[in-house]
Amino acid sequence: EHVIWRMENGELDGHKPKAICLMIGTNNTWHYDESQEAPCDTVLGIRSCIDTIRRKSPKTKIFLFAILPIGRTGSDPKRARNAVVNDAMRELCDGENVIFCEINNQVMDCNGNYNEDVSYDAAHLSTPGYQIWAKNLLKLIKPIFYPDDTPEYSRPLSQAGEDWWLERLYETRCATVSVVSSRPSLVFFGDDLAQGWEDQGQEAVQEYFSRRKIVNLGFEGDAIAQML
Repeated sequence: EHVIWRMENGELDGHKPKAICLMIGTNNTWHYDESQEAPCDTVLGIRSCIDTIRRKSPKTKIFLFAILPIGRTGSDPKRARNAVVNDAMRELCDGENVIFCEINNQVMDCNGNYNEDVSYDAAHLSTPGYQIWAKNLLKLIKPIFYPDDTPEYSRPLSQAGEDWWLERLYETRCATVSVVSSRPSLVFFGDDLAQGWEDQGQEAVQEYFSRRKIVNLGFEGDAIAQML
């Protein structure tokens, strides 16, 4: 209900993202017992989230992630409730515009116990847990931002590989959106040397440009074709 309220009150206005990663439902299970909210009601709420996104941004691809495990072991009663919700969530997905995604098996051991290194409280992910999620998400969004028919001359030349290039592309676009609204006064645009202002050039940036709003759009290995 909170996510729907936010979307209906301006949170998506003016934004038409290529992809949305939707993770919702955990707190419905956590804060309400089954007498207050049955699994079918949670599913109806998730459907409403999807419908609202589709109405406000119909071309956006939605990656709907299964609710993650709650409780350290498989015997936690919330697990069974979430399993019902997750199974029903699959029916909300068409595999094209709304895609069901799941990393649950990657954060649990073979006995269904939450791996302690990926969750510090058997509900929220730790840094290694988010690494697992990020790697899975990257595979999903890669065809959207970098389709198979992308011209060969625009493919990255970086020795760090295409995944690194895509991650940086995503990061810089996010940074650009947040900074452009405040009108940056300096943009570093180009290849390794431009990107180097973030590393070896950071001291010089602090000394000479510390009062400037800066966006760095340098990419290791890029030639003119990639930048264009």
